[in-house]
Amino acid sequence: MIIDFAEWISMKDWRSAKKGAALLASPAKSFASTVLDKLWKRVTRGGNLVDLDDETRHQLRITAKKLRYAAEFFSPLCMGKAETKRHKRFIRAMGGTSGSTR
Repeated sequence: MIIDFAEWISMKDWRSAKKGAALLASPAKSFASTVLDKLWKRVTRGGNLVDLDDETRHQLRITAKKLRYAAEFFSPLCMGKAETKRHKRFIRAMGGTSGSTR
Protein backbone atom coordinates (compact mmCIF):
# COMPACT_ATOMS: atom_id res chain seq x y z
CA MET A 1 0.00 0.00 0.00
CA ILE A 2 2.83 2.43 0.82
CA ILE A 3 4.44 1.77 -2.55
CA ASP A 4 1.13 2.42 -4.32
CA PHE A 5 0.70 5.62 -2.32
CA ALA A 6 4.21 6.81 -3.20
CA GLU A 7 3.58 6.06 -6.87
CA TRP A 8 0.27 7.94 -6.80
CA ILE A 9 1.98 10.98 -5.27
CA SER A 10 4.90 10.91 -7.71
CA MET A 11 2.61 10.65 -10.75
CA LYS A 12 0.79 13.77 -9.52
CA ASP A 13 -2.61 12.49 -10.68
CA TRP A 14 -4.11 13.96 -7.52
CA ARG A 15 -3.24 17.43 -8.80
CA SER A 16 -4.98 17.07 -12.14
CA ALA A 17 -8.55 17.38 -10.91
CA LYS A 18 -10.06 20.77 -10.13
CA LYS A 19 -10.59 19.71 -6.52
CA GLY A 20 -6.95 18.67 -6.24
CA ALA A 21 -5.81 22.01 -7.62
CA ALA A 22 -8.04 23.85 -5.16
CA LEU A 23 -6.66 21.80 -2.26
CA LEU A 24 -3.13 22.46 -3.42
CA ALA A 25 -3.77 26.22 -3.46
CA SER A 26 -5.37 26.35 0.00
CA PRO A 27 -3.31 26.68 3.20
CA ALA A 28 -2.60 23.46 5.10
CA LYS A 29 -4.08 24.87 8.29
CA SER A 30 -7.37 25.55 6.51
CA PHE A 31 -7.45 21.99 5.17
CA ALA A 32 -6.66 20.60 8.63
CA SER A 33 -9.44 22.65 10.17
CA THR A 34 -11.94 21.33 7.63
CA VAL A 35 -10.92 17.72 8.23
CA LEU A 36 -10.98 18.04 12.02
CA ASP A 37 -14.33 19.86 12.00
CA LYS A 38 -15.91 17.18 9.84
CA LEU A 39 -14.67 14.38 12.11
CA TRP A 40 -15.69 16.29 15.25
CA LYS A 41 -19.25 16.71 13.92
CA ARG A 42 -19.45 12.98 13.20
CA VAL A 43 -18.33 12.18 16.74
CA THR A 44 -20.70 14.64 18.41
CA ARG A 45 -23.67 13.44 16.35
CA GLY A 46 -23.01 9.92 17.60
CA GLY A 47 -25.20 10.32 20.63
CA ASN A 48 -24.97 8.89 24.13
CA LEU A 49 -22.66 5.85 24.24
CA VAL A 50 -24.86 4.13 26.80
CA ASP A 51 -27.87 4.22 24.47
CA LEU A 52 -26.05 2.89 21.39
CA ASP A 53 -26.00 -0.71 20.21
CA ASP A 54 -22.64 -2.46 20.07
CA GLU A 55 -22.01 -1.95 16.34
CA THR A 56 -22.93 1.76 16.39
CA ARG A 57 -20.78 2.31 19.49
CA HIS A 58 -17.89 0.53 17.75
CA GLN A 59 -18.23 2.74 14.66
CA LEU A 60 -18.32 5.85 16.84
CA ARG A 61 -15.14 4.76 18.62
CA ILE A 62 -13.45 4.26 15.23
CA THR A 63 -14.47 7.77 14.18
CA ALA A 64 -13.16 9.18 17.47
CA LYS A 65 -9.83 7.42 16.89
CA LYS A 66 -9.66 8.89 13.38
CA LEU A 67 -10.22 12.32 14.91
CA ARG A 68 -7.40 11.78 17.42
CA TYR A 69 -5.03 10.46 14.75
CA ALA A 70 -5.83 13.40 12.47
CA ALA A 71 -5.26 15.82 15.35
CA GLU A 72 -1.89 14.20 16.04
CA PHE A 73 -0.97 14.34 12.35
CA PHE A 74 -1.82 18.04 12.06
CA SER A 75 -0.17 19.03 15.36
CA PRO A 76 2.88 20.65 13.65
CA LEU A 77 0.50 23.28 12.25
CA CYS A 78 -0.21 24.64 15.74
CA MET A 79 1.35 28.03 16.34
CA GLY A 80 1.99 29.67 19.66
CA LYS A 81 2.10 28.37 23.20
CA ALA A 82 -1.63 28.59 23.93
CA GLU A 83 -2.68 26.83 20.73
CA THR A 84 -0.09 24.08 21.20
CA LYS A 85 -1.11 23.55 24.82
CA ARG A 86 -4.82 23.38 23.90
CA HIS A 87 -4.05 20.96 21.08
CA LYS A 88 -2.04 18.63 23.33
CA ARG A 89 -4.82 18.70 25.93
CA PHE A 90 -7.35 17.75 23.23
CA ILE A 91 -5.23 14.83 22.05
CA ARG A 92 -4.81 13.56 25.62
CA ALA A 93 -8.55 13.81 26.19
CA MET A 94 -9.30 11.94 22.96
CA GLY A 95 -6.81 9.26 24.00
CA GLY A 96 -8.64 8.77 27.27
CA THR A 97 -5.53 9.20 29.39
CA SER A 98 -4.02 12.14 31.17
CA GLY A 99 -0.39 11.19 30.63
CA SER A 100 0.05 9.99 27.06
CA THR A 101 -1.59 10.02 23.64
CA ARG A 102 -1.78 6.24 23.29
